[in-house]
Amino acid sequence: MTEKPMPTFRTKLSQWGLGSRVLVLGLAMLLAGVSIISVGRTLRGNWSDLPGAAVAVGVCLTGTLLSLLVGHRFRHPDQAMISLLLGMMFRTGLPACVALSWHFFAAPLADAAFVYYLLLFYFVSLTVERTLALPPDSPGKAQPLRGRDG
Repeated sequence: MTEKPMPTFRTKLSQWGLGSRVLVLGLAMLLAGVSIISVGRTLRGNWSDLPGAAVAVGVCLTGTLLSLLVGHRFRHPDQAMISLLLGMMFRTGLPACVALSWHFFAAPLADAAFVYYLLLFYFVSLTVERTLALPPDSPGKAQPLRGRDG
């Protein structure tokens, strides 16, 4: 009698639908936002960074959601490069463009440590989105690496 292997977290995660992934991404960004803003308030002693942090969360969440949607749309292995390029454009390009434009044209957000919060939230959103975008396991197709002799 053969036993079925225990499903891993990655296997369970790859079976989730798009709506579940979007919900998890939103909740993770909300949790990260509350945590990081609270630490920033404790370190600075006031709420002056709140507008910059809120905009940074929104920008990173928007770019990451667009990247997740593109990844879902182009999920076939033949479309991997399109998915990678478009996803990176949204995930990295949108926050970078917003950061540069607001740094030069919106002094109040630059004073509110907007760029620092944007960098923190970018790495949180990048980690969560890439985890959610993992492809499903294909147990029968993995081949071990072989050396020159094998």
